[in-house]
Amino acid sequence: MQVKSIDPATFVEEVTSGDLVRRNKAYQQLCNNKMLLIKVSNWSDYYRLQKVSPADILQEALILMDEKIINQEFRGKSKVETFLLGICKNMIRDNAKAKKGRLVLKKEITDLDCPDEDAVADQMYFEEINQMALKRDDLLVKTMEDLTEKCLQALKLYYFEQKNLKQVAEARNLLNEEQAKKAVYRCRQQLRELIQANPELLHLINETL
Repeated sequence: MQVKSIDPATFVEEVTSGDLVRRNKAYQQLCNNKMLLIKVSNWSDYYRLQKVSPADILQEALILMDEKIINQEFRGKSKVETFLLGICKNMIRDNAKAKKGRLVLKKEITDLDCPDEDAVADQMYFEEINQMALKRDDLLVKTMEDLTEKCLQALKLYYFEQKNLKQVAEARNLLNEEQAKKAVYRCRQQLRELIQANPELLHLINETL
């Protein structure tokens, strides 16, 4: 079953134009393609999707695609319809509608990655947004505020900014990588002790990691 394409570069240009009329017209043109809903309906039947209609899946996929276009994660290098249907198929296969999450691309998608909807779906995954995980992260940030400034800097450099030990040593004005390694280890131990002293945070970490 073939889905008639619209020009992807033009579609992206219209959506990101800042002109509400042009933007709505572009989406209206896409939504007028009845074959999209037919394909989503067929997949929904095949995967025995329950509790959500094909129309809801398509609507949610349009919202997610719009987000990807605005964030420049989809730049019109592959077919709009294929990209949209790939999102739909990903949602249906993983039953992602039942989750609270955000769609993440493994890499920028091009025509070479998108011969069909399955290929697009395989380039995506849903990152679940869990309220418990959000609370865990909030408590962890607050706990890290109890670290010394030097320790906070060392851990941020090594774990969050992915700096190597040589770069940590340079940023911390340490003599060599060995000193940086010891500093990171010592600061990690300090953080572990702070976590152990916070039963709520420790529980949340055990439940969500």
